Amino acid sequence: MTRVQDETATLLTTASHYKNHSVNSYESAWFYSSGAYIDFLASKVRESLGICSATSANCKLLDIGGGTGNFTRNLLEGSDLSAVVVDPYLSHAQDTMRIKFIREKAEKFETPERFQFCLMKEVVHHLENRLAAFSSIKSLLDPSCDSSFLIITRPKYVDCPLWKEAIDLRAQNFPETDEIEADLFAAGFKTVRVEMKVYPCDMLLNDWLKMVMNRCWSTFSYFTEEELMEGCEQIYHKAETDYRGHIQFEERLLFITANPT
Repeated sequence: MTRVQDETATLLTTASHYKNHSVNSYESAWFYSSGAYIDFLASKVRESLGICSATSANCKLLDIGGGTGNFTRNLLEGSDLSAVVVDPYLSHAQDTMRIKFIREKAEKFETPERFQFCLMKEVVHHLENRLAAFSSIKSLLDPSCDSSFLIITRPKYVDCPLWKEAIDLRAQNFPETDEIEADLFAAGFKTVRVEMKVYPCDMLLNDWLKMVMNRCWSTFSYFTEEELMEGCEQIYHKAETDYRGHIQFEERLLFITANPT
């Protein structure tokens, strides 16, 4: 597949993935609903970006692909930070006193505003042009301070239960970490740091199967309903559950922090 074909396939599948989701379908999914996991993730993001109660009210967060802003709101808790959420697909959210929503692609977003923090959570594999997006983001970071850009993604291979076709397809569509790093340096970032954050997941097997059927990840958007049902059948028979019907696995997240100076 050529680069153009690959980018076109990514665009079409991404659009299909978000078109089939409502606000409630996202916020009801285990990885995106309020609870211990989101609290853990938010604390790690604040730590990586340097957001705390002492963060100035003049500081701003740019959240690329933040959707409805549910996670953004969590990040703002305990600080006077304000935020701009840029997302090309989800347009349900309304502006608030502290969060402004803009419907746009990362590669095309322009504003005279400058930001001290930028977050790109579970988006990097959707980008049509990583280098263009990273270059745009660098230009939006405040050059007068130690601004930070944090990318959160998962490795090519994850620990949660999947079937072979989904595993292979997911690995094919996710970029290597060194590819992301190379594009960040090419965009002009001076330092890049990669860390792995691990969270022990414990959930009902049936909840995971529902998430798969609801296409909680874009990987599942490549499969028909029948193929998803067949995949869930394979997961059901192979998964190891405890007496409660729960599965346990590690959620592994790559935190890639880039600084322009």
